[in-house]
Amino acid sequence: MGEKRNFKGFLIAAILALIVLAAIGMFLFSKRRQFDAEISPERLSDGSEYKFDKLNWGISAAEAAKLLSFDIVKDTYRNEYEGAGGTVFYTAKNSFMLDGQEATLTFEFEDDGLAIVQYSFRLDEASAYEQWFVALTEELLGLYGKESRSIENTGSPFCSKGYVWETDATMLQITLITGESYNPSALIGVARKP
Repeated sequence: MGEKRNFKGFLIAAILALIVLAAIGMFLFSKRRQFDAEISPERLSDGSEYKFDKLNWGISAAEAAKLLSFDIVKDTYRNEYEGAGGTVFYTAKNSFMLDGQEATLTFEFEDDGLAIVQYSFRLDEASAYEQWFVALTEELLGLYGKESRSIENTGSPFCSKGYVWETDATMLQITLITGESYNPSALIGVARKP
């Protein structure tokens, strides 16, 4: 009789352990799926104009959501504090990475038409973020040729430097922002010209 109870107790413990392991596995898998593969700078142009992947400028948020391989949601904070004059912000639910730096992806719709797509990086201060920026800039120069213009602001409270590539209707911009009381960050964005 004691062996029967021990076996029953062992069986219950084994089943509970399997359930716990399955729950942990599902949690880790769901976290992994929320992280997109490395960002590919090649996705920022179709060869004739700058744009994000295969999204055409001027499409609605609903159309963009159907074409993307990940979900986007309205960015309630930015819409409350920055949205004005028909501008609505959406953010990808996924996280993105580029050479070890994590980014969020934002879509800006003006009068319900896609106008700007931007990766925002909050750079790790301990990493060699300036070398990261230089390497990324060199990659963009290799892909898209000499920049149309450079940007530099050495004012206070932060400094920024960057580069802009332009076509007649669109632009690509990369910017590094630093400062004594400012966490280093970078932006890579594509936009249609107004």
